[in-house]
Amino acid sequence: EEEEEDGWEPPPPGPEAPHGPAPLNPSNNCVAVGLASGNFPLEGYMPGWDASSYAFHSDDGGIFHGTGIKVRYYGSPYGPGDVVGCGLDYRSKEIFFTLNGEYLGVAFKVGGGDERDQ
Repeated sequence: EEEEEDGWEPPPPGPEAPHGPAPLNPSNNCVAVGLASGNFPLEGYMPGWDASSYAFHSDDGGIFHGTGIKVRYYGSPYGPGDVVGCGLDYRSKEIFFTLNGEYLGVAFKVGGGDERDQ
């Protein structure tokens, strides 16, 4: 499988939909939970602000990909005490998030030249 032009390539096949919760640090004003390729710049960008990352932001409940402009509202804003999960379904190439154990639905479809927000 070829790497996408934006540097996004799903990790090698493994569990059907890897998913991991991330407890939040109360000292942060905004947290972005998501996925990024090795091309993602580690300084000066929040996840989701460039083409090599996808993210769900805590401050406004929006999902981001490609720019600092929200793609759309996705779920409730979240903060200290909340647990956010992010997963990738390898078969459908869909990225999804959970908030406090609740599945929020498909956020993005990636790869195969058919990248779009849902």
